Amino acid sequence: MSTFIPVIPKGMETYYNDYQFSPAVRSGDLLIISGQLGFNPDGSLPEDPANQINNAFQAIGYILQSEALDFSNIIAIDSFHIGDMHKQFELMIGEKAKFIAEPHPAWTAVGVASLAMPEAVVEIKVTARVVDQAKVSFI
Repeated sequence: MSTFIPVIPKGMETYYNDYQFSPAVRSGDLLIISGQLGFNPDGSLPEDPANQINNAFQAIGYILQSEALDFSNIIAIDSFHIGDMHKQFELMIGEKAKFIAEPHPAWTAVGVASLAMPEAVVEIKVTARVVDQAKVSFI
């Protein structure tokens, strides 16, 4: 018996069928979104790292929306970067701010040697909590 439910939004079936991974999975009150690359709608990757970051966040938003969630449900971000980590970190802060407001989720940014696509310079994975944080009371 599986401990998670695959989440495969419309248009992302290729990930599951051809590449053998779920765009996201639900497990308990968590939605774990697989690392997203910054593809353009036509499947190409823009040369500009800021555009790749923005596109990756748009893909994350699409997956969140497919589960009736939004960016406020994100509790953790893991980002993987190729190239000048310091420059990308600044770009990431700027692009992330367009999608995610306070309170800021946990975030780990890691420089890596390569990603799944040679033209990719960033991959962003997030974990979202399905319950409404505002309705959770603590003792």
